[in-house]
Amino acid sequence: MFVPKVRGDAAACESASFRQFERSAVQLALLDPAGAVIFQNEAFKTWLLAAVGQDKAGGNLVMAIASLLNRTTSLDAAARLPAFLSGEVDDITATVEIELNGLPQWFRVSGTRFVCREEVRLLFVCANVSHAYEAELVARDLRSRLLTSRESERQLISEELHDSTVQHLVAVDLNLMRLKSRVKDDPAAQAILTDIEGSVAQAMRELRVSTYLLHPPMLENDRLALALRRYCDGFARRTDLSVRLDCDGTVDRLVAAAQKSILRIVQEALTNVHRHAEATQVVVRCRAHNGELHIVVSDNGVARSKGKRAQVRAGVGLASMRMRLAQFGGDMTISSQGQGTVLRCILPLRSICKAPPAARVYPVRPNQQLNLVAEGYPH
Repeated sequence: MFVPKVRGDAAACESASFRQFERSAVQLALLDPAGAVIFQNEAFKTWLLAAVGQDKAGGNLVMAIASLLNRTTSLDAAARLPAFLSGEVDDITATVEIELNGLPQWFRVSGTRFVCREEVRLLFVCANVSHAYEAELVARDLRSRLLTSRESERQLISEELHDSTVQHLVAVDLNLMRLKSRVKDDPAAQAILTDIEGSVAQAMRELRVSTYLLHPPMLENDRLALALRRYCDGFARRTDLSVRLDCDGTVDRLVAAAQKSILRIVQEALTNVHRHAEATQVVVRCRAHNGELHIVVSDNGVARSKGKRAQVRAGVGLASMRMRLAQFGGDMTISSQGQGTVLRCILPLRSICKAPPAARVYPVRPNQQLNLVAEGYPH
């Protein structure tokens, strides 16, 4: 990219190397660490002028670009900017919004720090990503609306089952008691009615479990850690599953939308375990580590495949869970190792935290066999 040095002025030599980009549509600028311009093409000049104004665009360009990157909503970029300027890291990327011709547009600004001929250089490249950014905003809005619609539908079904179907079964149970008192001298009839009572009681228990799974606790008055604790305790009482929750305080510092999605993800995962796993134990972990939030749900039930990262028990709620994770740039994997299944969800903290996370957060070292299940070890 750089031509051989032909004279003592290294900056002039580097500037000559970049002349081929003078009329390029890509915004490009090469600076020294002090902010002196070695090269900037016309596209970059026009863009920077519109982005920061004449006063800043005509001054120190490192400071001008720094002021622009500070306006981004990306916590990661805001945290990396001082390190980039001081030389602790060699690259930085951020998406910024500016107004051009009266319309908002989004640009991805990428900075790279490198050494050329023993001189430190800062290369900035900007690209208009408005179409991709707007498409992602539309997709995110559609996902959010679909999830909201699903939650409303599930809440209505839960209320209908509780207020109508369960009450009809209660009435049947009361009538069975009356009927038994009238045929108390007929042992055969008593046996039939007792069997019917058992079936009705089992149906009522299953309906109450279903209504609880469909309509989990809300977050309006509780923090996420407390809501997860209450839900796991209630789930264990209603399903006879042993549920262990390991949750650190990070979840209470997340934005409201992320807290709601995480509650729903745990709900969907436990529902799958209850309906498909034939398990007796399940572990739920929500912990922060290396700038990411890890949500792990592991059971000791029957796995449908072994040793594969595959769609294990691909059933209720998995598509919904992926949609919730996609809103925040998260990912999900499902695997089985011998007995049981491990579901892992990973979310970047920079996209879901109310404030920048602590520099380093270490997970609790597992000290019990059940903890190993949550870490994904063979069990």
